[in-house]
Amino acid sequence: GYKDAAKALEEEEEGKAQRKRANVELAPPRTPCEFCVFLQLSEQLRFALAGDAKSEPPSFMRCMVELWQLVRLNGVYRPREDPDGIQRKSLDDFVVLLLQRLASLRPAQAKETPEWAGLLEALRLDTSPFERRLCKVWAVVQDSCSKPAGETRAQASPNIVLAVELLHTYARLADLPSCISASIRELRRGPAKRANRLLKDPHFLAGLREVAASIPGGAAAAQVTKVWVALLEELQGEEPAWWAAALLEHIIRGVKASDLSLKQFRQLILRSYALLDRLQKGTQLPEQCADGLSAALSVLGRRLAAWELPGSLHRLEGEACDLADRVWYGLRALATKFVQSPPSNRLDAVEPYPDAAVRWLALCEERYCDGKTKAFDKLQQRVAVTLLQRAASVGDAQNGKESSCLLTRRAVCHWVPLFASVTARLPCRSSDNLDEYEPVAMLTKVIVPGELECWQRLAQIRASSPLGDRVVDRTEFTGLHQSWAPSVELWAFYVEALADCAVLNAPLLQRLAGLILETAKPLDVKASLPRHYRAQELGALVGLHEALLSLAALPSQHVPAEVVAEVFHVLSTTAKIALTLSTDPDDASLAAAGSDEDKAVTPRRLLLLSLRVSVQLLESLPSESSLRSTAGCGEEVTHGSTAVRSAIFGFVDAAACAQGQTESTVLDKLAEALAGGSFGDLVSGSSGDLCRVLARITCALLSHRIRGWPDKDKASWLGRFLGRLVGQQLECSVAENASDAEGSTRTVCCLSLPCPLGLLSCDRASVDATHFEGLQRSLRALIALLQAGCSSPAAAAVLQRTVTLSPDGRGEVSAQPMNRVIERLGAGSDIVAPAISAAGLVLSVVAQGLELGRSEVDRISDRVGTLLSDRCHAVWLAGSVLKVFKARPWQLGIGTCAEIASSTSAARGELWTGLGNLMSALCAAPWSDEQGDELWDNFVEILGDWSEFAGNALASGIHSGSATEGSPAPTPVASMQSLALLCAGVGRGRRENLLGLLAMRLSALAAWAAGEHGEAWLPRMSGTAEVLAVLIQGLPQRPTLPGRIVSSMLAAVHAAVVVMSGSLGSFPAVASLHVARISIGLYLHLAAPLHFTSSFSSASSKGLTTKRPHVCLADAEDVLLHIAGLQTRASLHFLRARSVEAHQQAATAMELLSSAYSALSAIFSSVPSETTKLPPWTRKPHVVLDILKAMLEAVYTATS
Repeated sequence: GYKDAAKALEEEEEGKAQRKRANVELAPPRTPCEFCVFLQLSEQLRFALAGDAKSEPPSFMRCMVELWQLVRLNGVYRPREDPDGIQRKSLDDFVVLLLQRLASLRPAQAKETPEWAGLLEALRLDTSPFERRLCKVWAVVQDSCSKPAGETRAQASPNIVLAVELLHTYARLADLPSCISASIRELRRGPAKRANRLLKDPHFLAGLREVAASIPGGAAAAQVTKVWVALLEELQGEEPAWWAAALLEHIIRGVKASDLSLKQFRQLILRSYALLDRLQKGTQLPEQCADGLSAALSVLGRRLAAWELPGSLHRLEGEACDLADRVWYGLRALATKFVQSPPSNRLDAVEPYPDAAVRWLALCEERYCDGKTKAFDKLQQRVAVTLLQRAASVGDAQNGKESSCLLTRRAVCHWVPLFASVTARLPCRSSDNLDEYEPVAMLTKVIVPGELECWQRLAQIRASSPLGDRVVDRTEFTGLHQSWAPSVELWAFYVEALADCAVLNAPLLQRLAGLILETAKPLDVKASLPRHYRAQELGALVGLHEALLSLAALPSQHVPAEVVAEVFHVLSTTAKIALTLSTDPDDASLAAAGSDEDKAVTPRRLLLLSLRVSVQLLESLPSESSLRSTAGCGEEVTHGSTAVRSAIFGFVDAAACAQGQTESTVLDKLAEALAGGSFGDLVSGSSGDLCRVLARITCALLSHRIRGWPDKDKASWLGRFLGRLVGQQLECSVAENASDAEGSTRTVCCLSLPCPLGLLSCDRASVDATHFEGLQRSLRALIALLQAGCSSPAAAAVLQRTVTLSPDGRGEVSAQPMNRVIERLGAGSDIVAPAISAAGLVLSVVAQGLELGRSEVDRISDRVGTLLSDRCHAVWLAGSVLKVFKARPWQLGIGTCAEIASSTSAARGELWTGLGNLMSALCAAPWSDEQGDELWDNFVEILGDWSEFAGNALASGIHSGSATEGSPAPTPVASMQSLALLCAGVGRGRRENLLGLLAMRLSALAAWAAGEHGEAWLPRMSGTAEVLAVLIQGLPQRPTLPGRIVSSMLAAVHAAVVVMSGSLGSFPAVASLHVARISIGLYLHLAAPLHFTSSFSSASSKGLTTKRPHVCLADAEDVLLHIAGLQTRASLHFLRARSVEAHQQAATAMELLSSAYSALSAIFSSVPSETTKLPPWTRKPHVVLDILKAMLEAVYTATS
């Protein structure tokens, strides 16, 4: 029995073993298949790489590096899923191979080998192969460093890139001390050239600072402290290593302290200072290394002091006091050496001293503000003067190295507010009887260099990045550019630092004006310079004007009148030169003679900049400002002073205007050039910018009251100016004998606008393209001028008294062009695109005239009648154009028609934009009850027609792409923003009339949309619903609308809901959003009295009764809940649909959900805090619950 049992047991065990072997054969391999393929390829390459590394082509190694890169990018390297360790061993062998090959190469040969890229890929994959070979890796890196070159390389060498990446990796692993320790061992063990080559590389030192700065503040204490202590131990030996001081210096410069590490870092700094004092006494450390370490310790000490309270509030004690005193004396010693040492072109001989001197000066200024010191001592004065003198001297960079002048200039430009404060208190004669000096002049020379190449570079930077969002790469500066790079960087990216330097405002303006005038002299004489050199002068002028514009945009303090006059004189001179160069055919391509970077510098850009600076200065000066005159011993002068008047009259010759002369000034010539088409079309680009800047400077001049230029002469000049600007295509007449209400004469400029219907009735054969182009330029210039006048009340008053717009085609005569247009459209005739665009511009001009009149209607009583007549004509004009639209909508692109040409589409969009601007101006105009009901009835009818076509325009999208730069968006929604003003500004009767008529129109459109061809009526219904929604949102809370108006609106909303519930699409969904806004606004309006009376509910106990809810509130609530339910179900339909337009449908679903959420929020928020009766929705909680469930389901169904 025992034998049988043993045999059965053996058979069972043998079966188990067979099954295990079968499972092992069927199990997938432990190493991924992709890595197995990689192993096969890499083995073949290893056989090819078995020879000498010096004689093999680098393509084999580069191929292997690229294979490992593919392994990393595709995530094939997964050592945790490889229990046999094949992947880890392969990477380890790869690192060993790379280190062996690099060790066999000379530094010159190993400079650009692909082995460095392979080590970098291996480090990014796994750090374990480097753990046991850190010392060998650092030995290879240090031995491969080349000798310090005369020029600084733009990019780091591959071995330095690997060293910095190694430091970053170990810092992220919180094991930076072990990596630094391995480097220290190799530096101590190897020859002296290792440390000399490695620590003279600026890229390695910068990387060391970045590594120290990348460690978070809380983790910095643990890692940096160990490294700090290890390097201090190297300095405490019998022969201190200078490289330890260099490493410690750059690590300290990058340390970021936190409040948890203050005490620890404070103790380390004091310990390092004590060690430095001992080493400096025994001269065991090179002076340059000791001073560099002392400067780094002082900088970190100042950072730690920032955590303490100011000395005026809290007295320092203990280690904090000792550290503050040690930092003071350390910076003072370095500042003394900076003053005593002569300027040097060696970078290693000057690097720490300028920055330390500036920081010591800042510390002195801080003590002066705290009241610890009262005046400059001798050393402070010498340090400040030496810094300014060296920064202002023209010390060129030699052999690509940074000289003492460049480093000092960089420090001064970085601390401009400090030097502005110091120079204000610095005496003009030194205390040791040296020569006299002017500190403000020296600082101004540093900030505004006289080299034209600097300003050419600034012009190129501003052309490539106008907003200053790009960081300057210092390698881009070569030669003299590099020497003055800090000044260019200050103007290009850090000009805000000059905002707190009030003492420098006038000197900087004077120096910039002087340089501009000196640079512009060769350009004034046409044959004085070759074209290439004139292009360089033009580029420098553009850069100087960019700096002047940046300075003028800053909030300025009081500036002497003579300085303002000088700047205006210079600006008028350069504007004349730029205008001459822009309009001269021989100089039109002046920039093309230079390089590619100079082609962006054109005379037109210079003209635009000079006008922008003038506008900025004019708008920043108040009308009754007090400018201190330097010649009058501080007497107060106004804009009527001779200096300022003569400067402003550089643009406007007031004397010639007073005598009736017509001599052309800068603005007159520019107006003639714009009107004549010398700058092209005024839609966009520099031409449009010139037009808008010309309008701004005109309004700025008109808004200032200047003695010697009365209002009569101002109006006379404005009339002649408008004649030059728009009189070539528009009829412009100037009348000198018009009388106002007071009986005095005044100048009136009457501009006759063409009738838009007459333009639309033009035949293609009789159209002159040149005439229409000139007409469009004149109208665009007039629009820009009126827009600028609306933003300036003083200029608006002058324009309102002087300019009169007289549109042609009034009364019965103008019915003929309208009928002619309708007949021509009915016959199938085409309207020329320039005529359509010109008609739209005329409508925009009329709209701007209404806006200008609305801004002055409360201040000028004699304009009320004219404004009323202008409004009558505007209403008639809008109605006539809408009748043309209504008669043949497809001919003008307002309906859903076939595709049309792009140029014609832009023109039609401009016509619709002009009509929208006109309707916006009419809605924003005040409508008093005294103006009659006939005009109001016509306007309400026109408003209803316009709302229908607004929806059609949105559906067809004709307005897209027709907006010009600087003009308001032409969408109908932008015009509808003024509807809120209309609803709040009219009386109660007219408000109810308007809402009732629009509600009836919406009901009629909903009935048409429910018919057989209802899709064509949906856009009109949507536009009407949007207008009605905007009007209801602008309703005042009191008085409440009567029941008849509310009932008609609820009926219209219900009809629209019925139409939209029958179809699901993107446009019905958009229409439902407008209908929901109507319901929400109406419900909030009806529920508002509940909140007003809830606070008086206690009064009902005394026999008083509170106001009952509106009779239609329950109906409005039912409609609102019904719409919210429809919108949630529609959103679910869009989210569940899988179509090509899934992204657009998801966006529509989110909008519907947001609208439903707003509806429920309106219902819940309208419940009063104190009430005796529950709202109606509490009796049907199932409806609210269904809506909430649908909303929750839609949220979970959405992809994001």
